[in-house]
Amino acid sequence: MILFGKIIKLFRKNLYLTQVELAERCGITPEYLSKIENGAKTPSMELMKDICQVIDIPLPLVLLLSIDDDQLGKVSGNGFVLKPIVETILTKLFSEKQFDITAIEKSIEHLKSNIKPSGKKLAV
Repeated sequence: MILFGKIIKLFRKNLYLTQVELAERCGITPEYLSKIENGAKTPSMELMKDICQVIDIPLPLVLLLSIDDDQLGKVSGNGFVLKPIVETILTKLFSEKQFDITAIEKSIEHLKSNIKPSGKKLAV
């Protein structure tokens, strides 16, 4: 869950929250939050929910963003890879002046529409 911490840190900074402020709102110490953000500690699922609630980001989205290439495994040929969806979400999150989940959902649906049910990419 190293990426979970990095993503939480990005969202926290995007909200101009300090570690102390976020930690207080989540009922943990700033030191523990620092360890989470640096990948030294993995929070419980309950704490993940609490952190995501405080920064107002759905936990499933954070978990999706936390997937790295090693967790996806090697894909040969034209197999479906989550990386384009994750990159699209990150681009939408950090390039827009305001967080717009609707735009992200539309982008994901567009990406999914270019995928065959068998998991193979369609030629575009």
